[in-house]
Amino acid sequence: MNPKRDPNEPMLAARRRALLVGAAGVAAGGAAALHLRPGPAAAGSGLGACATELVQHPSVAVTQALTTDGSGHYWFGPGTARYPGGGLAMVVAPYLASDYFGQPHWSTSADGACTWVAPTPIAAFASTSLATGVEERYIGVLPSFHAPTSTMLLAGTATAYNVPGGSLNASYPRRIAYAVRAAGGVWSSKQYLAWATPGPTGLAYTSMLQRLTESDGNILLPVQFTTNYIGASTVYSSTTLLCSFDGTTLTVLSEGAPVTLTTGRGLFEPSLAKLDGTYYMTLRAAQTSASSGRAYLSTSSDGLSWSAPAVWTWDDGTPLNTRDTQAHFLTRTSGLYLLYTRLSTFNSGVVRWRLPIYMAQVDTTTNQLIRRTEQVVMPMMSTDTASYSGNFSVASNSDDEFFVADAPFAGDGKGTFVSRLNW
Repeated sequence: MNPKRDPNEPMLAARRRALLVGAAGVAAGGAAALHLRPGPAAAGSGLGACATELVQHPSVAVTQALTTDGSGHYWFGPGTARYPGGGLAMVVAPYLASDYFGQPHWSTSADGACTWVAPTPIAAFASTSLATGVEERYIGVLPSFHAPTSTMLLAGTATAYNVPGGSLNASYPRRIAYAVRAAGGVWSSKQYLAWATPGPTGLAYTSMLQRLTESDGNILLPVQFTTNYIGASTVYSSTTLLCSFDGTTLTVLSEGAPVTLTTGRGLFEPSLAKLDGTYYMTLRAAQTSASSGRAYLSTSSDGLSWSAPAVWTWDDGTPLNTRDTQAHFLTRTSGLYLLYTRLSTFNSGVVRWRLPIYMAQVDTTTNQLIRRTEQVVMPMMSTDTASYSGNFSVASNSDDEFFVADAPFAGDGKGTFVSRLNW
């Protein structure tokens, strides 16, 4: 890869629109190595191709129901999952202000992310009054299909806000909330995960964090937590909770070892993957300056006992230059891939460098990223290099077809977008 020219350099608006409407994707020097191909859904996937056979496709356009109240708020943080029959589910919420969101909504696609039904509010996650001028809202809700019970489990973080205004209220620490959608489309009420470790002065968080369903039906849930919340100086740890799930109730069975740092503010927002019997956890550190961003990796043989965290590096030993934002995994039977954001030649004005989204294969022998495999899987959606984007998600339809969802909003690139990746 030529370091002087990023393959996703800003282009004219007309060319950018052409990319979104009719291009097959943007490679970064590793398409041949990854064997990604654009176009129709993978053979046997049960999904038809989009009319223009895109790798990425606008899933919810700016003109289609992007607010809950007609006030112009954009959808934020799309969480995606496969549901029975080969379709896709997506949970989105209106962006109201920084770290302040409206009620989570539910949408589905039956044609490989080409078209989506209009999002509808999830009643279980309607805001709850905690006290006069204080509401609990539910952020980063991520769905996942639980095959043993034929249900969709939705889990996120219950967060207290002062209203109006939307500032955080630390008197009510964050906790994990979940709801269930049964096979017939019937929704449960909201529940809270019973987990004692954070205690009365701590908090727990699981927004947009990739979890795993084990072969016995148990769920390995990644969480960020602290036992002593003190505001901006709080030091966090991350771990896993092994939970049983009967289609109704999520119950903690075992708690993993904490993963953190001895300096700074600890480690945040873990996401999980499993390949060939090894568990992988990717995490981020707090950002203390524009040049200090690092992402970390921890591994485990049982999903509970975790190795000391190590900085994600390239196969030449140089660290991945990222910021304080999430990374996620894409897992195939033949390999493990990390999806992440990093500093490029043109995105320094993007909040936390959250676009474009890159992907690179993990060398599971050295646990390093293979630089020659890097490519863009979600390009910048706007010629405005000061665009804003939230957390993204990854969903698999088969071993040969995956979806990446993100929701940038700036300039001419507003909307919720889904990239479809085919091998």
